[in-house]
Amino acid sequence: MHRFLPTLVAVLLPCAVACAQSRLPFEITKISPEVVKTPDYDIKGYSKPGDRPKEWLEVEVEFKAEPELTTELTVRYYVLFDGQQEVYVGEVVHVNIAKGRERRSVAYIAPSAIERALGGKGFSSASIRDIGVELLDRGRPVAQLGWKNKQPWWQQLPQKTGMVLNKTETPFAPLFWDRYEAIRASGR
Repeated sequence: MHRFLPTLVAVLLPCAVACAQSRLPFEITKISPEVVKTPDYDIKGYSKPGDRPKEWLEVEVEFKAEPELTTELTVRYYVLFDGQQEVYVGEVVHVNIAKGRERRSVAYIAPSAIERALGGKGFSSASIRDIGVELLDRGRPVAQLGWKNKQPWWQQLPQKTGMVLNKTETPFAPLFWDRYEAIRASGR
């Protein structure tokens, strides 16, 4: 039996490590940026002539949650545009996240902030240098991923807060309620 022990350890150890790594409490599985236009709502009795929908940056994040229920989870977004020296940062605080795959969070950058970042140049998805995302459980980082550069590149750059907005702070607030995890009410 003792002569087989080293072979048994050599076979089982990589499996044990791989199994332990795949059981992380949270894992970011996808970062999807998209250029979207301001939603156009038809409201009777109220209109402003000449308004054209502008372009926003929408960043959707898919993640996996292993705990049965997480009371609160913060998703921190880092967005860097071409030619920009500071990274735009914002947080979305989600509540009551149930165990499962394909949990989603979303954040936005307003047209005026994009214009500021790009110095008035035209905006397209090619204008995004990179996006980073961190998940924080009770303030402690539990997962992180970059869209292009998978490593946490955002830690090395100056940061500008207030430019990345949660869904409730945008005209997209009433859309797709069931697609995203619930957001903590402001003032709590």
